[in-house]
Order: sequence, then structure tokens, then C-alpha cells
Amino acid sequence: MLILVVFCLLLPIASGYGATIDLAETISPGTHSLILYASHDDAYYKISCPSGQNLSVSLSYSYPTFDLNLLLYDPSQTQVDVSSEFDPPDEVEFINTTNGFYYIRVARFTGDENADFTLTITLTGTNGVPGFDVLLIIYGLLVTLGLVFYLRSHRFTAH
Repeated sequence: MLILVVFCLLLPIASGYGATIDLAETISPGTHSLILYASHDDAYYKISCPSGQNLSVSLSYSYPTFDLNLLLYDPSQTQVDVSSEFDPPDEVEFINTTNGFYYIRVARFTGDENADFTLTITLTGTNGVPGFDVLLIIYGLLVTLGLVFYLRSHRFTAH
């Protein structure tokens, strides 16, 4: 029993985030209250995004106690957006062109204590056929024009 207790005490404390992009923790859309521990400069998260979805991430924190930056990476781990505002919230946004995991990085810019922060993540859009909405609009306009011409050519007169 004592060996089990000692073993558990030696295990690292779970931080709830990855310290590198390869160790990123999975996160879902929504609002998350999180913490970046003083021993780390970065917190990495990943979110699964289908192609065509708009991914928006907002980062709120207590400035000027510390300053955090927000970065977004695509599935190939290439940076696609960054926000390094001095005044929160920091916000990034990207329309996904590839299915896969997109990576969110919260990076410490100033401060050396634990940093409480809030991430708000939203995915919007549809996975429909590209341009299908435009086709519906054109179809609606054609039907309306046809109806107008029909009614003009067949005016009803009162007898």
C-alpha cells in the first residue's frame, strides 16, 4: 500500500493542456475556464474541425497582471492566425479548408505566476455543397421574375 501511495505522489500533475503542439489536449467548442501554470510558457489544445467550418477562438484574461497571446495552427501545424493584443480579449478566426485537428496555442508574453484564462471556441457553417446557397438565391430570383412577367402579361380585368 505504501508503495502505491509513493508511486502516485511521483506521477506528474495533469495540467489539462499540452506543453507542446505534439502533446496538445483535445478541447471541444464552448467556453472553458483554464489555467496556465507558472512552470509553463505555452498551453496547447486541439479541436477537430470539418472542412468549410469557421473556427473562432477568443481568449480573455486578467491584464495587466500578465499578458497572453493566442495563436492558431492548421492540421499541418502551420500558423494561420495570431492575436497579440495588449488588451484582452485576443481573438483568432479561420475558415477551415482541410478536415482535421486545428491547434490552439495560448502563449505567455509577460508574467511568471499561474495565469487564469477563458477560451471561447465556436464552430459555425455548414458542410454543404460549396456555392449551393448562391444557387438557391438565383433560383428564387428566377422564380420571382417569372411570376412577375406572367402576372404582367395576364392582367386580370374586372368584367
